[in-house]
Amino acid sequence: MYKRQVYNSIDKLIEIEENKVLNITETITLTYKKSGINVGLSRHISRTNKVTRIVNGDKIAKTYVHTLKLESVTMNGEDEYSFVERDGDYYVINIGAAGDYKSAGQYVYEINYTYDLGEDFISSFDDFTFDLMDYDYLTSVENFSATIKLPKLASDILDNLTFRTNDFEGLGHEAVNLNVSSEIDENGTTKSVLRLNMQDIPAQTGLTIQLLLPHNFFDTNFVPHPLYYVTIAVSIVAVIGIILLLLSHKFHKKEIVTVEFYPPKNCSAIDVAKIYRGKAKPKDFTALILEWASKKLIK
Repeated sequence: MYKRQVYNSIDKLIEIEENKVLNITETITLTYKKSGINVGLSRHISRTNKVTRIVNGDKIAKTYVHTLKLESVTMNGEDEYSFVERDGDYYVINIGAAGDYKSAGQYVYEINYTYDLGEDFISSFDDFTFDLMDYDYLTSVENFSATIKLPKLASDILDNLTFRTNDFEGLGHEAVNLNVSSEIDENGTTKSVLRLNMQDIPAQTGLTIQLLLPHNFFDTNFVPHPLYYVTIAVSIVAVIGIILLLLSHKFHKKEIVTVEFYPPKNCSAIDVAKIYRGKAKPKDFTALILEWASKKLIK
C-alpha cells in the first residue's frame, strides 16, 4: 500500500495542573511522499473515555466526558489554519486549509491544546489515565517520546504505574524505556517527571498510561453549573407544592349533599317560583316540563 505520508517522530510534552487539566504540546515531524495531494493532517482525540480501575478488589468502570480547547497550531514555525470539530466520541483537530496542498518533503507541526480530565468521583485514590499514543494513526510512527510533568512530587511511582496497548495488552516499564526523575520549577515546586520513548510503532497502535496516586493528590472539587442549582430548587418547590395540595385536598374536602325539592301538592314549579321570587325564569319552565313528563302528561 502506497504511503502518502510518513511519521518520522511524535514528541509530547504533558504538564498536569493540580485541577487535572493537561497542557499538551505535540511536535509532529512527518514527510509527505508526493506533492499536491496533502493539505495537512487530522488528529482524533477521545472526547469520552471508559476508565476501568480496581478498588479494594472490585472492578470499577466509569465513562467520562473530557473538554478540549485548541490554543495554537504552527507548521515549520508559522501559524497554520486549524479548527476543532466533534465526531461522535472524538474531538478532531483539523490542520491545513482546503486547497493549500503541500509539496513533497518534511514538515514540523506543533499543536498546543488543553485537555480537562475533570473529577473522577472515586474517594479511594486519584489517578492519571490517558492515551499517550492515540490509536488513530493510519501509518507507523518511527519514533515516539513523551514527557509527563506532575503538579508535585509523587512517591512510589514505579509500584503504581502501568502501561497497556491494543486489546489491553500490558507493557512493562522497560518496553517504553521509562525514566522517572524530579525537577524544581520556577516557583520552587518539586515535581515528579516521567519520560519514555518507543520506536517503530505499527499503524493504529496506541499506548495508554495509568498512574495511581494518593487521594486528594489532585484538587478537583466538583463545581456544578449554576443551572444545576436552579433545577434542583425548582424540583424541590414543585414536590412541596404537590404534597401541600394533596394534604389540603385530603383534610378540607367538603361533602356535596344533593338537595331535592318537591313543590306542595297541587302546586307546579311555576307557582312556587312566582311565590318565591315573584316571577318565573326559563329554568322553572324546564322543571314544569319535567314534572309533566313524570306524570306522563307529555312524552
